[in-house]
Amino acid sequence: MPQTDYNEADTCLNLINPKLFQAGWHEPPHSLTRERPFTDGRIIVDQSGHRRGKRKIADYVLRYRHDYPIAVVEAKRAGLPAS
Repeated sequence: MPQTDYNEADTCLNLINPKLFQAGWHEPPHSLTRERPFTDGRIIVDQSGHRRGKRKIADYVLRYRHDYPIAVVEAKRAGLPAS
């Protein structure tokens, strides 16, 4: 399949995963997690009090050690801008 036809899952499987493994992100002390929430959501204040907005989920969180996240990677399907 041409890369221009990749959806987000294909992009992760065929482009991102191999590069992260090649760079050693699967070997201690480094680690990576997939589909990980990295915020509880925006606090929204209104007349009745406050509530949380939708949680944000990262496609990958890269960690130097298990308790030390250093980067978030967001995957996109082919043809979408990075923003």
